[in-house]
Amino acid sequence: MSANDERYGGVECGVRRFMSNVQELGGTLVLDSPHESVEATPQPAQSAGALVDALRMQCKALDLEHCVLLTGPAVLEAFASSELDPLRRIGATVAELPLQPDRVSRDYWPSLIELDLGHPVAHAVCESAIAMALEDWSPEGLKAAQGHRIGAFLFSSVPFERLARHLATAFVQQRPDGAAQRLLTLADPAAFEGIWRICNPAQRDRLLGPIAVWRTLGRHGVWCEARRPEQNGRADGTASDGQLAFDGDQWRALADVRAINRAWAQMRGAGKRVDQRAFAGLPASLRRAQGYGLNDAQDIERYALDALETGAEFDQHPRIQRLLRERPAQQYYSRTIADLGPSDWAEIRADLAACQRV
Repeated sequence: MSANDERYGGVECGVRRFMSNVQELGGTLVLDSPHESVEATPQPAQSAGALVDALRMQCKALDLEHCVLLTGPAVLEAFASSELDPLRRIGATVAELPLQPDRVSRDYWPSLIELDLGHPVAHAVCESAIAMALEDWSPEGLKAAQGHRIGAFLFSSVPFERLARHLATAFVQQRPDGAAQRLLTLADPAAFEGIWRICNPAQRDRLLGPIAVWRTLGRHGVWCEARRPEQNGRADGTASDGQLAFDGDQWRALADVRAINRAWAQMRGAGKRVDQRAFAGLPASLRRAQGYGLNDAQDIERYALDALETGAEFDQHPRIQRLLRERPAQQYYSRTIADLGPSDWAEIRADLAACQRV
């Protein structure tokens, strides 16, 4: 698997970001239903210090001395090696996470950084990581398409080496035909949310394995967390091989996560408001796109952007229905709707809004 191989869940540097299935709970958004998609309501931004304090409280609640920071791929350069030397000097473990070393470039390997948040050195590194995460979620960061440098903060009672082995396995998933493996971008917070949404409870359990809580900093500057369904937050170190056994429909849904990420990033990067209802409906909208015979990746991204800007059910409008049904089999979606101008799209939006009010 090379750097150019197909990857799912948001994937390359600059692919932006999908977060859904969230439920507000006491300042933290708890990832919940595997079948529904609801965008979080924006919350007041917290300071980096307050966000670090929340991590420290999580450690205390789980009776852990430290958490582990999962960074984005090395090519994004979250930290220079010299910036982490003070951590090494106090005995913290800092290591790359090898992903199929004989097939995947080290540029795509994330890193794991052990953080004892009670120590001022680790506290400072954590604050720096949080600042990077917030910057990458900002409209300026999204417009620059620079990628997410900070993946997640992981809470587990198992030894560092065992945690690393589990993650290295979970990142690489086998296709059901047995003929290919695919790299999941679990170190991307938005991609992780898309993957989590698609997983059923048993797959969520296997994905987290020995991890009690997987925390990401979400788009609204608040913590989002995933927990093993049956664990209730206990870091008991239950074994898991990390293999999720996605079926064909799940693999197709994973491919759509990229288009959803890009559409959301384009909207936010341009300073536009993202309609929560439209965003929540994107997965279902893209499933319908498959039914129309749309399968070109760039075409699907354009379709997702139109759904986000116009309404997730824009394809149900009579004008769009007619265009899609009469589309020649080999014609791109972008060509199919090329003759629609701003006034046409405004009329479609108005009609959809009127239907929603009825």
